Amino acid sequence: MPLTKDWKLDSTILKSPFRGLYVPYVPLDRNDTTYGFLENRGYCHYWNNKKVNKSKPYLRNKEIHFTKSYWLWKNELSFEINYYVNPTTEIGDYLQLETVSLLKHNELLSARITQFKNGEEFFIFENSVLNDKMFGKEEKTVDSILKKWKIK
Repeated sequence: MPLTKDWKLDSTILKSPFRGLYVPYVPLDRNDTTYGFLENRGYCHYWNNKKVNKSKPYLRNKEIHFTKSYWLWKNELSFEINYYVNPTTEIGDYLQLETVSLLKHNELLSARITQFKNGEEFFIFENSVLNDKMFGKEEKTVDSILKKWKIK
């Protein structure tokens, strides 16, 4: 979903290019470049939806991961993570659908749905296609959830 005037850029963070990847400092040897400022850097924009009706399902926030390089032609959008919230659940406080999409190919990489109570994940949908495990590139499943929640 596109960013509109209802979205606020909360912060921009320098990160490793991939989520959860830790890259320890490795000293450069003489055969490598000593111009560290020329190397690509991974960043993440954290966006929050300022205008939502929290009594019905909504897109709460998104993360846009990108690489910025000294060499402009190497700048690239990497992936986007969207967090959808459905506050109408019988057991918990809300359901959360997390989707990860590759921006270069405009395709869904993975998705998962979890249920939260008091800010913590607590319940797994055992007898369903959806559980706390990633359910992969099932775009039809994600689309059907978003249609059911009346977001799409």
